[in-house]
Amino acid sequence: MATPAPMYRTVCRLCGVTLQQAPFVPMVGSNVNPEIIQFVMKLQKHLETKHPDQAKFIGGSLMQFTGFATVNHFKIQDPILVEMQEAVRAALHRFTRKAFITDAQIQDRVAQLGFDEESAAGLLTLMREMRDILCEEGAYAPSSLPAPQPLVTP
Repeated sequence: MATPAPMYRTVCRLCGVTLQQAPFVPMVGSNVNPEIIQFVMKLQKHLETKHPDQAKFIGGSLMQFTGFATVNHFKIQDPILVEMQEAVRAALHRFTRKAFITDAQIQDRVAQLGFDEESAAGLLTLMREMRDILCEEGAYAPSSLPAPQPLVTP
């Protein structure tokens, strides 16, 4: 008796709809598997029909990223364009971050190292500052620019 092929679940984070999908087969080289394209289009269709506001948001984000990628290939001087480019870059950075590190997590890790109080305080300061620099938080957060507008319009 043959073992059934495994199925993977894909769950909509907005409404909980679940799709079942057989594992995709990797393509050799840089070719994109057409089955993956069809699957993503199915997910996109779900968003367009069930969550039109989110689909519209994705369209706007795509235009912003297209503009960002285009302008990024040029040295620009216009301060308005520079600010818009920075706002899109910062939003993209926040959107694609995988790690979010709290002060409490840093404090717990430093405490596990068993340093004396003075060394631990210095390490805490350093670790928090490094987190803020890399994650663009606190004193290193982007200035409060207006919401980025698409750099390219349809």
